[in-house]
Amino acid sequence: MGLSSVVPLFLASPRILLWDLRADRRNPPLATLAEESDNERFLWRILPHAARSFALSILCLPRSTARACAVAYLHCRILDSLEDLVSDPTERRAALLSAAERLPYGGALPPIQSWIQQDSRDAVHRLLCEHAAKVDAVTALLSREQQQLVQSLVHEMATGMVRLDVSRGPKGALRSDAALLDYCDTVIGAPLRFCAHLFLAKRHDGAARFAAAAPHIAGASAFLQLANISRDLEKDLARGVVHVPELEVWIQPAGVAPSAGCAQAIAAARLRLTNLALAQRCAFDKAILAVAPGRCSLIRLAAWVLRRNTLCHHSRMLARVAASLLERS
Repeated sequence: MGLSSVVPLFLASPRILLWDLRADRRNPPLATLAEESDNERFLWRILPHAARSFALSILCLPRSTARACAVAYLHCRILDSLEDLVSDPTERRAALLSAAERLPYGGALPPIQSWIQQDSRDAVHRLLCEHAAKVDAVTALLSREQQQLVQSLVHEMATGMVRLDVSRGPKGALRSDAALLDYCDTVIGAPLRFCAHLFLAKRHDGAARFAAAAPHIAGASAFLQLANISRDLEKDLARGVVHVPELEVWIQPAGVAPSAGCAQAIAAARLRLTNLALAQRCAFDKAILAVAPGRCSLIRLAAWVLRRNTLCHHSRMLARVAASLLERS
């Protein structure tokens, strides 16, 4: 067994860890990232800004799988960015399908006319889309099996996003909790299944382990993705799109201040989403135990980092709800 399979990437490549630790996520170096000509360096330098809390989990993996996970994450982030930042529905769906069809050969995404950019996070996500060819170049360095897994992941996620986009309400709301959980399984469940296949590909008991993990992946995806949705409620309202129907009535035209009671509605929605997510915490644990039952495992370490970061996020969301209640009392 080579060192690349037992040493986490952050120990094998300390420079990559430094890029993550030193990354100013509130003020990403957009010009420096855009000018980076080395495709591999671009991958690892943009990852902390594009992946945020997921980045450190990826660095805990061995080099043999960390690069594949980083590549896959950035392809998924491109899809997320097209879904979030392209306001015209027709253009958005065409861009998502184009992103799925680019692989395995790569190529530029179609020019986008209806970009939304509210903050620096949106700016770095748009930059990633505009430099997708650099991610493609690193994708080509993966093994054929890993490339095929990435291609299948991107196709599943993109087509699922288009399917759900068509069924959304006029303001983007998913009409039921079942649709919301389906969305979570599309945007996070598909990457989790990719990771499970990747981690188990060379194990003699890989098929049995994947079968044991599969029933829990949908719940694990809700635990993770609802953290992102609850975080961005105000931001989504500001751009005129919401995921949950109870907030549709609070969308205001551009330049119009939120109506009285909006903060209370946001707090109630955030509390509901956080409770829904925390109810799925055990599903995340069961999925990880099925994939990596041993105590000494880099996969378990990466999962523990991700779990801890997600729980901290949900705690912050509950604190925001409490602060909102105190303001009104």
